[in-house]
Amino acid sequence: QLAVPLADSAHPAMQVAAAKVLREVHTSTSADMLAKYFFDPNDHLRAAVAQALAHLQADGVSLRMKRSELLRAALAEIRRTYSVRLLRMDLGKDCGQALDRILQDHLVFILDHLFSVLSLLYPAQDMRAIHRVLVSGGAQKANALELIDTLTDKEIKETLLPLVEAP
Repeated sequence: QLAVPLADSAHPAMQVAAAKVLREVHTSTSADMLAKYFFDPNDHLRAAVAQALAHLQADGVSLRMKRSELLRAALAEIRRTYSVRLLRMDLGKDCGQALDRILQDHLVFILDHLFSVLSLLYPAQDMRAIHRVLVSGGAQKANALELIDTLTDKEIKETLLPLVEAP
């Protein structure tokens, strides 16, 4: 029943709601259904799908996604983060307070999505906890950076560390 609203790109809010409901249906069928939308062009649906899949995986539902797909998705989200940061830098003070706040909120959204993807890529690690530590910026940030350096693939490490080390 949820396949219909999930497929209806004319109603993106309904797609996101369907993904959120499927996250609570702990079956491989729901994971397979969600995985079809993992690379959807709608940022909000893509994020909801990644969060739902990470939730299902954490609850023991096996995913049939290739590691190469997960790696590609993580690198794409890292590129998106860099794009928004570069845009903010290019605009500088001419950006205006409202636009700067919108871009900052979008950065937060992308990073949250990125760490959902990283949770899928590294299921044995609590990537969400690492993300929370990085966001808080407390004394444990160095530990979180060390975990990223130690646990992640070379491509992720080389692009993500400079991103999260910066203020």
